[in-house]
Amino acid sequence: MNRNKQQNNTVRQQKTGSARKVKTESSFFGNPRILLPLVLFITVIAFIPSLKNSFIDTWDDGVYVTDNLIIRQLNAESIKSFFTTQENGTYVPIPLLSFALEYKIFKLSPLPYHVDNLLLHLICTFLVFLILRQLKLPVIWAAAGMLLFGIHPMRVESVAWITERKDLLFSVFYLGSIITYIRYVTDEQNKLRNLLFTAILFILSLFSKIQAVTLPLSMLLIDYYLRRPIQFKLLLEKIPFFILSLGFGIAGYFILKHMGSLEVNEKYSLFERLIFGQFALSTYLIKLFAPFHLSAFYPYPISPGGSLPILYYLSPVFLLILAFLVYRTARYNRAVTFAALFFLFNVMFLLQILGAGQAYQADRFTYVPYLGWFFLAGWAGENYLNRFKDWKQLIIAGFGVLMLVFLITTYDRCLVWKNSGTLWTDVIEKYPNSIPDAYGNRASFYRKNQEWDKALADYNYAIALDSTSISATMNRGNIYFDTGRDSLALADYHKVLVKKKNDPKLLSNLGAIYGRNGNYDSALIYLTKSIEIDSMNVNSYLNRGLTNEKVNRYGDALKDYLRYIRYEQTNDAVYSSIGICYQALIKYRESLQWFDKAAAMKPQQGVYFLNRSYSYFALKEMDNARTDAARAQQLGVQVPAEYLAMIKQVLPINR
Repeated sequence: MNRNKQQNNTVRQQKTGSARKVKTESSFFGNPRILLPLVLFITVIAFIPSLKNSFIDTWDDGVYVTDNLIIRQLNAESIKSFFTTQENGTYVPIPLLSFALEYKIFKLSPLPYHVDNLLLHLICTFLVFLILRQLKLPVIWAAAGMLLFGIHPMRVESVAWITERKDLLFSVFYLGSIITYIRYVTDEQNKLRNLLFTAILFILSLFSKIQAVTLPLSMLLIDYYLRRPIQFKLLLEKIPFFILSLGFGIAGYFILKHMGSLEVNEKYSLFERLIFGQFALSTYLIKLFAPFHLSAFYPYPISPGGSLPILYYLSPVFLLILAFLVYRTARYNRAVTFAALFFLFNVMFLLQILGAGQAYQADRFTYVPYLGWFFLAGWAGENYLNRFKDWKQLIIAGFGVLMLVFLITTYDRCLVWKNSGTLWTDVIEKYPNSIPDAYGNRASFYRKNQEWDKALADYNYAIALDSTSISATMNRGNIYFDTGRDSLALADYHKVLVKKKNDPKLLSNLGAIYGRNGNYDSALIYLTKSIEIDSMNVNSYLNRGLTNEKVNRYGDALKDYLRYIRYEQTNDAVYSSIGICYQALIKYRESLQWFDKAAAMKPQQGVYFLNRSYSYFALKEMDNARTDAARAQQLGVQVPAEYLAMIKQVLPINR
């Protein structure tokens, strides 16, 4: 009897010990306080090179940030303009507002913009964890899906490219709306509040990027996965969401049409675009597992009228097989169907079947759609891993190796986005002779860095690949202008003028070159026309101000300069020019503040001190006049001897 009791105690102790072991394992792998910071830390490591990157101002960072005058004012008028106008063929008021806030605080230092992009990506990664938990995945598998979302190399374009703040902000609100909608479905209390929050977040997502129009379809998928009874109510409650989607979708279409971004639909037939779309869909599925040979830009496979490679005709077969497999699994569970349709619904409008611009196969289009597959990975881990006990350790090790490969690939891919030079060199290496714009964009980077020979070589090559390239021809003209080859510049400008008679930048360039060559009347004609077409083209104000100053129209020059500095406040020479205009208008006191600003910005520029000395002399403030004249001499400026005599003290030049 005692022996049996002892055996029972031993068994009880073994069971207790086993339970403690399971509890200990569960406390580590199932503890979100450990896993969440760990996943977010790994994500930061993957993207940390992006924090050292520059603006990609040769590709939309210029349009949205560095050259965008609208974001340089943060007031009621500018905020209204964010919400009432389109920018570069897109309606993105909330991203523009975020750029305006950053510009107000940090101006054009790229680091804060990159930091904010990474922070938004971390928020999205955390929201993915919450969604996967709401879909009943255990903590460990929700964290696995979260890690896939966080470090997958297809994320890089959305995070490392400042312009794609659009993607990140839209996703924050989109994922947030999914969370509140799941709460609406699963929580019998607070239903109205959760549905209202879903609608508010949806609207904010639409104000961030048009891609959010797919939310009502995602809501229906959530209904399906959570087994909501099929009732008319399911559609009725979503009518406002569908109306919003339809309204923003139609508006987006007309904006793209107005901007001429739908030209690709005229170049390729509907059948060709359907094949393109199916191939892009297949490519996204392959890159889910093998995200290699990534590029910022993917060319269309053929020129208009060409023959498609056989591989493109095989992609529908691949997709049909996959669709059949999904259909077969739908009998047994809903997870595969939910994952596949979530991916499809969120990517189908981005496959360029209705072509818009040059965004074919763009990596960024998978940012939200891949969430479906990441959910499926976590679901499969929970439901099937224990069935393959002999392979369990090997599968876990394989997942770890895959995550390490993704981490390294993402890290290296962020380095590619360092600047326009590295980015477009990467595109050219992957698609040589296929993308003229890649050479043109790299040339613009070289031009900005005054590497004239490299820039000219790339522009020439871009034109050789596409003799109709307007941008390459005009930019080559800019190189000629920069290097003083005005006759060659004019030849290129006039080639472009034949095709784009009302291009404000071209007209401004023509005005500048005529002004430099003393043809002031022609210069004023072109510059005035440029301003009439685009009142925000600040370079036209600058060039017209310079021209008006040359012909002694100081009042008109002053107006142009003052308009220019409303948006561009880093040009010290313009501040000095404003001071000179006030001197010419015999407003010496007013001129002083402008010379002060110029000298403060560039204190080694002696001419600013000399000009200020002249104003002090006119105001009979002789001590200040002498001090500034002496300072100008110290900085190497030749002060006129007669002027030194007039201020009654010849000051020796320090050597």
